[in-house]
Amino acid sequence: MESNSLLRTDREFALVYDRNIRRVYQICFLYLKSHHDAEDASQAIFERYVNSNKCFNDENQEKAWFISVSKNYCKDELKKFWKKKRVDIERIEAIPVHEDTSDYLLIDALLNLPAKYKVVLYLFYVEGYSVKEISQLLDRNESTLRNHLSAGRRLLKINLGGYYE
Repeated sequence: MESNSLLRTDREFALVYDRNIRRVYQICFLYLKSHHDAEDASQAIFERYVNSNKCFNDENQEKAWFISVSKNYCKDELKKFWKKKRVDIERIEAIPVHEDTSDYLLIDALLNLPAKYKVVLYLFYVEGYSVKEISQLLDRNESTLRNHLSAGRRLLKINLGGYYE
């Protein structure tokens, strides 16, 4: 009996993990700007999920919890002293060569935006949330978010040299 419940728990965790890992990783990467740090943060967030014994009513509540925890975890990580006083090795290495550099340029430009813009742009364009839903997730005013979307798009266009459509 016990092994059955343990397997069920493993399966349930695997389903939750599969539904949310991509989203959690991408949010962490947007904040931390490092693949390695985003992987570590994703692992820590799922560890927090396992230790919390959290139960959700539906997938939307689950998604909102992971987005909120990811955002808060990364903000806390960025406040740490060692994060402020180091140079990311990925910034020093040569720029990787891609056949289609427009995607790399777009991602790089998005990463260089202030956090308040890049997270809103990510949730709106990549995750497909409405402004109202983002407002609830981030606990911000809808008009503020519309302003952040507009300003973020302007900054993104400037960072891309005004030629990216």
